[in-house]
Amino acid sequence: MTTISHPQLLLAALLLAAAGRPVVEESSPAVEEGSPAVEEGSPAVEEGSPVAEEDSPPDPPVEVLLSSHVQNPDGSFSYSYEQTDGQAVDVRGEQRQIGEEFGTVMRGSYSFVGDDGVTYTVTWVADENGFQAEGDHLPS
Repeated sequence: MTTISHPQLLLAALLLAAAGRPVVEESSPAVEEGSPAVEEGSPAVEEGSPVAEEDSPPDPPVEVLLSSHVQNPDGSFSYSYEQTDGQAVDVRGEQRQIGEEFGTVMRGSYSFVGDDGVTYTVTWVADENGFQAEGDHLPS
């Protein structure tokens, strides 16, 4: 029988949440060897660019609005949390016999607010058939 500790479970949940977030790659022009350096007195960042706006307030700290964790004697468990940044996680799991072995079967959902301001939700199941995720923003 495989036992998963609370830190391992939390790490798995965070990895699942990160897996659902869209990846945005930013690139900056490379400085080639021998290219002229930025001249003294010239702005390193163009005015009006987001980096140049020093007056913009920092993002507020993310706070946990709700947090719950239940570990039952039979090995079943549940945990959930919601944060001020719109991220939410809800997970339930139980021990199940699969063939001749026992394993942990889990199902849940997570939500986050994308860079476009839209809240994305992924519902998922992890069982003897593997990890299966569904969401309106995911390919089917």
